[in-house]
Amino acid sequence: MVVFDAQNWKDHSAKRVVQLTDRGWLVPESEALVKEQIDRLRGVLSDAVVLVVYVRGIVGYLNDAKFERVYVLPANNQVTLLGHAVNGAYVAYGDRIATQRSTPL
Repeated sequence: MVVFDAQNWKDHSAKRVVQLTDRGWLVPESEALVKEQIDRLRGVLSDAVVLVVYVRGIVGYLNDAKFERVYVLPANNQVTLLGHAVNGAYVAYGDRIATQRSTPL
């Protein structure tokens, strides 16, 4: 289980990476950077790993159909973040147990 904290992500000049439109969506530059980071994380993580993306805005990329079959969850507040982290750990643990039981000795 991995949490990507986009909400508090800052660039090299200490400026917040995530900027929002007046409707709560990420501005295009922020969306592109968050998308790139999600893709990088998915590239190094196993498909069984749950990735929770914490950001107060709406990440349009997370609505992509490719996320229907992988564990990527958006969290837009602290309560949801905690809930998804606990649920994600439970799913990852269950997947590990199922994999261990199906692996021949």
